[in-house]
Amino acid sequence: MRHYRAFLSYSHRDSRAAAWLARKLEGYSPPAGLAPSPAGKKPLRPIFRDREELAASHSLTQEIRAALQASDALIVVCSPQAVRSHWVNEEIRTFKQLHGNAATVLAYIVDGEPGAGGETECFPAALRFQVTADGQLSTDRAEPVAGDARAGGDGRHLAFMKIAAGLLDVGLDALVQRDLRRKYRTVTAITAASLLLVLAMSALTWEAARARREADDRRADAEGLIEFMLTDLRDQLEGVGRLNALKGANQQALAYYTALGNPDSLPPESLKVGIRSLIATAADLERAGDVDTAKSLFETAHQTAKMLVTRFPDNPAHTVLYARAKNRVALWLFNRGHHRQALPVFIEARALLAPLEQWGVTNPDWLAQMAFLSGNICAAKVLIGD
Repeated sequence: MRHYRAFLSYSHRDSRAAAWLARKLEGYSPPAGLAPSPAGKKPLRPIFRDREELAASHSLTQEIRAALQASDALIVVCSPQAVRSHWVNEEIRTFKQLHGNAATVLAYIVDGEPGAGGETECFPAALRFQVTADGQLSTDRAEPVAGDARAGGDGRHLAFMKIAAGLLDVGLDALVQRDLRRKYRTVTAITAASLLLVLAMSALTWEAARARREADDRRADAEGLIEFMLTDLRDQLEGVGRLNALKGANQQALAYYTALGNPDSLPPESLKVGIRSLIATAADLERAGDVDTAKSLFETAHQTAKMLVTRFPDNPAHTVLYARAKNRVALWLFNRGHHRQALPVFIEARALLAPLEQWGVTNPDWLAQMAFLSGNICAAKVLIGD
């Protein structure tokens, strides 16, 4: 039987939160020098998460019991749905029976309230009480280590760190401090890499203008590089407070896009890169106080996105990008206090996405844009008293 760092118990209604937590834990590398204990030196994988539906049985399957036996710890995704799940309670009870009440049991709260009782209780009974040797709940209360992922609690990241600290058997403060020091050590490397990317972009832009016969091959290389800068690298730099390092990269991305010539003749991938570059640069300029230039770039991104949807109307991703560009134009108005002017533009953007509901239910870009627009519409209505 395979050995597991932890068994993740959850209601199927909390499967998205469980999947996120499992990925974060298995992808996390503990900082060096945490503690001399064996737990502090091992990676947080594998995590046992996948389990078959148990509705046809009144007891845990042999495979689930074996996985519980082979797990160092138990993590429970806590919510009112978990409280109502017979199988979550059974997994907790069985783990405690197999390993004893002193074994590592960690709670990851995503909804409800611990100790509230009733419909809002989020701790299953077997989590709140100890278990006897024969598997019955005792009257002695248990106090599991809990990370509260709700916005009003620890937040998702700190809750994850609490779970990681519990699995590594180290103090939360020690883990957080060492994790921060590790991130700071990478800042210099990330910043240097971004500057090298700016130089690479300059070279690629010059080559595209000089050698039009090789434009297709060069365009693919350059656009892949820009896409990296506008997504993964941007997220990394924003996470360590060094987004200003991409100022030059934004300028080079716009220069590259301009050098390609008339947007009417560009392929869809080039147009999408151009729109994202315009939006990213405009957002940075607005943040820096250059609101007039930002407005011009937001409007250019909006017109380019409209052209993209007109020329290539059968791609839902194009419509989502168009709605995003329209949302940014409205946000510029909203941030300047023009709430009445911004509201109909927000509504137009959301109306663009409505026909895509069937496609968008499982698409994070569609879901995120719908959430942003719904929030912006509500905020505008409140401020204008509608």
